[in-house]
Amino acid sequence: LVQYYRHTKSTIREQRQQQANAEQARKRHDFRAFRKQREKEERAAMRAAHKRKVQQRTASNTDKKAAIQAAMARAKAKKAALAAQQTQASNKE
Repeated sequence: LVQYYRHTKSTIREQRQQQANAEQARKRHDFRAFRKQREKEERAAMRAAHKRKVQQRTASNTDKKAAIQAAMARAKAKKAALAAQQTQASNKE
């Protein structure tokens, strides 16, 4: 009878230990899944931020290029106007 109780108590102890191990493994798995999801979201946010940054840079570069083109066009127009004035002045003489 004592041996039966000892055996039963040891099996109960083993079952509780297995349940505790299973619970701990489940918690590790859940935390790992949570961490993976969080890292995935962080990477997506970083990619989106980088993409916006690149788009802003290209937009500012486009604005700069447009400003440069406009300045060059004004300079050409001014040069052409000066050349036209000089030809008119030389034609009058």
